[in-house]
Amino acid sequence: MPRPRIFISYAHADKPLARTLVEGLRACDIEAWIDEQELRAGDSIVERVANAVASTDFFLALVSPASVKSRWCQKELHLAIAEQLGGVGVRVLPLRVGDVEMPATLADVFYLDLDPADISPTVQRLVDDVGRHVREQGQRIGQELRAPPANPTDQLVLRPSQPTVAPRPIDSSHVVEAASAGLRRVRRERGIALDQLSDACGIHPTYLAAVERGERNPSLHNLGRIAAGLGVPGWQLLLPEKAVPT
Repeated sequence: MPRPRIFISYAHADKPLARTLVEGLRACDIEAWIDEQELRAGDSIVERVANAVASTDFFLALVSPASVKSRWCQKELHLAIAEQLGGVGVRVLPLRVGDVEMPATLADVFYLDLDPADISPTVQRLVDDVGRHVREQGQRIGQELRAPPANPTDQLVLRPSQPTVAPRPIDSSHVVEAASAGLRRVRRERGIALDQLSDACGIHPTYLAAVERGERNPSLHNLGRIAAGLGVPGWQLLLPEKAVPT
């Protein structure tokens, strides 16, 4: 079984603690890592978080007096929560450092307290919780794989006298064109820039621009996220312009 992977989000002032936490988790056979590259002007926080989420199982947020004041840390946390709610597969694990009020986005999420002077008890509890989450996820996947079809005997029988007609494939170009026109139309009507939409839906602006140009075929999941960021029902993005309700 591959080792669980944990990405640690932290404020710059907490880097020594984050490094110590990485060492403690790695000693327990957990693949923990932090992004030590400094953010520069023009860097996309959405892209950084998307890359982290794409390569990890758990998003560990160090919630400290420094991180709650950090605009970047809060954006990282919001986007990670959005990814978890979107069913991407990552799970957010909050660790509170010191007497700090937890952000509203974590109001209903159980957190652990971390004592910088002695991280061992929290690391052990964290390792136990991660192991439990991994086992539960494995059990769910196993149940889905073993589940029989809903109606195993309900099969279509073709008689020799009946002609066999192959199903016509769905032309995805219609979806691409509709999504492109719909995104462009709604964004123009609401005066929302791509960067603003990216922050709202947690999808990289480069991807959004490609959808708008008709170069990408968005999944229904991403289409729903884009629509939510625009504040409209998903079906409105796929309507012909003349059919849009006024």
